[in-house]
Amino acid sequence: MQAMALLTNIITGDLPDPTSYKKATDPSHPEKPQWEAAVLKETNTLEERKTWRYVKRKDIPKTMRPIRCKFVFKKKFVKDGTIQYKARLVACGITQRPGLDYSSDELYASVCSYSSMRFLMSLATQKGYQLYQTDIQGAYLESDIDDEIYMDVPPNLPRFDADGDPIVCKIERGLYGLKQSGYAWSQCFKEFMMHDPKYQMGFTTMSGEPNLYRKTYTLNGKPAEIFVGQYVDDCLLAASSKEVLQDFITSLSARFPVMNRVQGISPL
Repeated sequence: MQAMALLTNIITGDLPDPTSYKKATDPSHPEKPQWEAAVLKETNTLEERKTWRYVKRKDIPKTMRPIRCKFVFKKKFVKDGTIQYKARLVACGITQRPGLDYSSDELYASVCSYSSMRFLMSLATQKGYQLYQTDIQGAYLESDIDDEIYMDVPPNLPRFDADGDPIVCKIERGLYGLKQSGYAWSQCFKEFMMHDPKYQMGFTTMSGEPNLYRKTYTLNGKPAEIFVGQYVDDCLLAASSKEVLQDFITSLSARFPVMNRVQGISPL
């Protein structure tokens, strides 16, 4: 860990990641333009995906207290050797109140157990199946939030409307940091895999493992089988052929923003 930290410092010029929006955008910060661009990109993405809508603060119920939010900054290294500046806006779930901002039965994330993952890899090896891993970008933002939750406006956006009234954000999508975002995403993905009438994926869950999905069907006149192990926003896939694998990735990409695509995968 110390060696990795040392290497990171050498590559980034010994500049640590900012710990707050104020520090990242301080006029004296040498990377201020990069962090401001990252913040703008993040908030534009969230607004384009309708993560919240603005309401007047005076119009929200008196029992509701807007939760806080903050930016988390991180430099990542791309394969070509360049540095990518990432800013993620997260809700401060620690300020949520149980029973008002979330329910105790919503504290759940879809995590396939390690033993189930090992079973899947073992099964794929025995059958000569294609193994592949993919992840869904901004997965939590794909799910709707049914609870009534309000959040302070991010620090880089205006906090007053055209009338001069203070405004807050009413959360509409599963923003990272919310207590119930993991649960909302798990239900969204399960609905897509098992019940969505538009995509008709037709998967079933394995007995004893609700986050391991299986489907058998006919593709191009041949029997096909595919398993999907879900670990929050990552998926481990085991398919009977590359065509089956591509068929699933095509459907998955039509519904969610998928980062990894199939590129010449060979069976183990």
